[in-house]
Amino acid sequence: MGKYCRARVLSVDYRLAPEYTFPIPLNDVISAYLSLIQPPADSGEPAYRPEQIIFMGDSAGGGLALACALWLRDDSRFPMPGGLVLFSPWLDLTHSLPSWRLNNPFDYLPDASTDPKHITTTRSHYYISHNQDLKNPYVSPLFATTHHKHPLPPILIQCGDAEKLRDESIVFTTDVMKHQQNVQLELYEDMVHVFQMWAGVEAIAKYALKRAGAWVLRLGGEGEDGEVLEVPDSPKAVTEDMGGTLPSNGNGYVVGAEALNLWANERVVRILKPERNGKLGVFPVKHPMRIVDEAREILVARGQWEGTKKGGRPALSRGASHFVTPTFVMNQDQSVKEELDKLAIQVNPEVNKEEHSDSSDLDM
Repeated sequence: MGKYCRARVLSVDYRLAPEYTFPIPLNDVISAYLSLIQPPADSGEPAYRPEQIIFMGDSAGGGLALACALWLRDDSRFPMPGGLVLFSPWLDLTHSLPSWRLNNPFDYLPDASTDPKHITTTRSHYYISHNQDLKNPYVSPLFATTHHKHPLPPILIQCGDAEKLRDESIVFTTDVMKHQQNVQLELYEDMVHVFQMWAGVEAIAKYALKRAGAWVLRLGGEGEDGEVLEVPDSPKAVTEDMGGTLPSNGNGYVVGAEALNLWANERVVRILKPERNGKLGVFPVKHPMRIVDEAREILVARGQWEGTKKGGRPALSRGASHFVTPTFVMNQDQSVKEELDKLAIQVNPEVNKEEHSDSSDLDM
């Protein structure tokens, strides 16, 4: 991303759950941001302008980046960053949307946390200490609200349309942020959770990173020598298949500034794989909430939806409980672990003890 954005990257090593629960990770990220825009006077570090900074994160990190922006907006003491780029952000820890169940056969995300040391009937996730925090907007940004006088900075969200968190991004973009400008969602055909990590082997994953870089440059960041880096707006007219008159890199993916900014002003776009017709398709999605509604209808027809259509939630694949994985699943996990242990190299503890004793004698 540093290459595609032509920017420096700061990776925040925030404290992790389950040892450190909300709000500690959020505090760490906020502190990291403040150290960039208001570094201590004796640190010798430069102070960056907030508009120069882009928050990025994937999965839980994407939700955390968005939560940080929400906190800055609500607190109002500090300026917000120039924008956010979120890859498959986790926005709803209540798992209330249908893609969590419907896309379960295609995605690799587990249904639930299973460690009995941390997971109880009152704590369903490592990130929280109690389920009463599940709908806190700083935990689940899906439950945030739009502030007309204090809008969030521009947001780009990318997710796969085969991933379990798909509907969270759709609802957030089109419903929660419906009064917010400069929010865009890109749905990538048949892609799973954080598919961008396979950019080295999947052309569409690399293309997604390039589009994210083009989006950042379009905000008008500065290069190291001070020049303003801008990417032209998307073309006013393009061919129907989005590839007929644009240059190609030979793999079916259109290239160049115009190609990377196709439909840049649409709130939701869908990006098809080139295997369909040998060319990349980038198409606006005019009614994205229909995707969520149809998914819910499918689960209702299958008997995999609990409660009312509007206020219900998908039933988990692993039993009825939303919070604790059933015992038989934990037993299966244990049996797999035992089989793997049999294949591992067995170490003789007595030999280790003897070797340790000899080395101690040498040290003396």
